[in-house]
Amino acid sequence: MNAAQLRSRGGRAALLLAVVGISALMAAPLVWMLLGSLRTDAEILRAPCAWPEAWRWEQWGEAWREGNLGRYSWNSLGITALTVAGTVLLGAPAAYGLARGAGGSPRLLALYLIGLVAPAQAAAVPTFLLLRTLRLLDTWGALVLPYVAWSLPLAVFVFYGFFRGQSREPEEAARLDGCGSGALFWRVAFPLAAPATGVVVVMTALATWNEFLFALLFVHSDGAKTLPLGLLAFSSAHSTDYGLTFAALSLMSLPLLVGYAFVQRTLVDGAAGALG
Repeated sequence: MNAAQLRSRGGRAALLLAVVGISALMAAPLVWMLLGSLRTDAEILRAPCAWPEAWRWEQWGEAWREGNLGRYSWNSLGITALTVAGTVLLGAPAAYGLARGAGGSPRLLALYLIGLVAPAQAAAVPTFLLLRTLRLLDTWGALVLPYVAWSLPLAVFVFYGFFRGQSREPEEAARLDGCGSGALFWRVAFPLAAPATGVVVVMTALATWNEFLFALLFVHSDGAKTLPLGLLAFSSAHSTDYGLTFAALSLMSLPLLVGYAFVQRTLVDGAAGALG
């Protein structure tokens, strides 16, 4: 084995160690939270990083019942689903029109993507006033509409990059067969953009599921509160019960972790295709 091969293997080994080390650092708080959700307060205070003396799964059930997490989970799930659907159904056609417009419509795209740099906090007060005028406060609509609006710039950016790099041959063949503009998009272009759609779905769902500011400002009743608000109330009521608090946090985090485990390959491949 020559020196070049040794250096190459050493570089790969160093890269692998770096990836493992960074992954361990990022996973450590999550593992600590999951283990803490199965321990009592006395165990946590005595040895914060120790293994549970007994697996207290009943704390998850108690946190679920006392925190009304079933209702909040349903609200978060419904609002997230509606936000993702609205973002995809509006963002994909808009990006396709920009990508297939004259010269790619770069100026219009730049104007549209101002939302990528505009902070949502700056629009909180005017959005509140608008929702109050429309009598949407304390409803799902008070969250879905702003969430879709703030998710669209990123969705358009991702879809635009994918459509610009996509071959036009399938679309030209469809036009020769007499396919109209609407059918051309929904039957040909949009199905081929599945990788970009996966990226938009995952990123929008993550942002919506964890969003806190708008939810805090625009909804107040349990009928519209999402999980972040429910966890705020729960942690305030159980500020000294670390085990229950960790259990509630674990219940909120697990759906995202499980969902990401199933779509991580799609997310990576889609990001490479849409942004590469």
